[in-house]
Amino acid sequence: MKTTPTEKVTIVFLGDADTSHLLRWTRYFAAKGHEVHVISWNPPVCKNFPIEADQYKPAILHSINKVIKKSNFFARIINVVNIFFATKKLIKQIKPDLIHAMSAGSYAWMAMLVNFHPYIVSPWWGEIISGFKTDRIDRYLSTKSILKADLIHSDGYKLSDELHKLGVDPQKIVFVTYGVNLDLFTFEKKNDRLLAKHNLANKKVIISTRLLTSIHGVDTLIRAIPAVIKARPEAKFLIIGKGHEEEKCKNLVRDFGIQDSVIFLGSVTETEMADYLLLSDIYVSTSHYECGIAASTAEAMACGLPVINTDTGDISSWLTNGQENYIIPAGDEKILVEKIIRLLSDENEMTRYRQQNRSIIEERNNFIVEMKKMESIYYSLTSWQHN
Repeated sequence: MKTTPTEKVTIVFLGDADTSHLLRWTRYFAAKGHEVHVISWNPPVCKNFPIEADQYKPAILHSINKVIKKSNFFARIINVVNIFFATKKLIKQIKPDLIHAMSAGSYAWMAMLVNFHPYIVSPWWGEIISGFKTDRIDRYLSTKSILKADLIHSDGYKLSDELHKLGVDPQKIVFVTYGVNLDLFTFEKKNDRLLAKHNLANKKVIISTRLLTSIHGVDTLIRAIPAVIKARPEAKFLIIGKGHEEEKCKNLVRDFGIQDSVIFLGSVTETEMADYLLLSDIYVSTSHYECGIAASTAEAMACGLPVINTDTGDISSWLTNGQENYIIPAGDEKILVEKIIRLLSDENEMTRYRQQNRSIIEERNNFIVEMKKMESIYYSLTSWQHN
């Protein structure tokens, strides 16, 4: 058995290759010298910013192709069986020290079904509140794979509460946030090229970086825009992200006749995301559901943006010392209008929140600090003494 922390762990991550968290985590641990493999049966095309397979290097990405592309019950069974045998073969070849499933869906099922220990599961909040409750088979397999896991990783207090309700031993839950890269999302000066490109000089910029899906409710922000620009004509709105409601959102903008005040930017890289946040004055999240704190919200706070956020997840524990006044009900564009105008009208308040938010993320959501916590957990799972 390995006994010293100077030796490296061989880790297999199971998860969608289009997940930005998976990309960040695997590259970090691979760069630290650990042998890191990613097994995925979804292509590496991120929904919010572009991810290419080569970006996983020095981690090694193994893609398993689905035998049948259809989504009916028969095709699903065939694909699950194929994925099981392919995953089991890879696990046997790699001989990992541990498996980390970045999902409580099929990736956690495979961690359980290949009968390998130790394994960790990182459930997504959306899986807990929706998928488990609508499909009996999914609920059974996901619950069973969570209960059989050696540890369950949670990034939010509400997620931990839901795990308790599933019957998870509280001693098996480890709390680690996904972390923000504070070297990238920082207080650097605004990008003059982007300011000129989008004609944003002397404008008040409100930004949304949530996916354009029904869960994230970006249409609520768009419905608020006409009233905001009536009161503050200099306001401009940046919408970053793609999703199945993209056309709906664009149609709303056309219907309201506010095309000159709204810029849809689609998918952007992490570096571009940081640049656009630095151009902005206020960040808005209109999501209907959340776990702890959304990565996009944490990134905005790291860039020193005042935040207006719906009352979801653990947001009330992150927005304090006055900013709790900017936590709003989901789906209420009238209150959102009021809060945007109020914040734009008080530069002193905005300045106070900028430094406050940066400090909160530095203290509680630093990517390097959180990854060191997870590395210690990996060591402990493989029976290492790590100081």
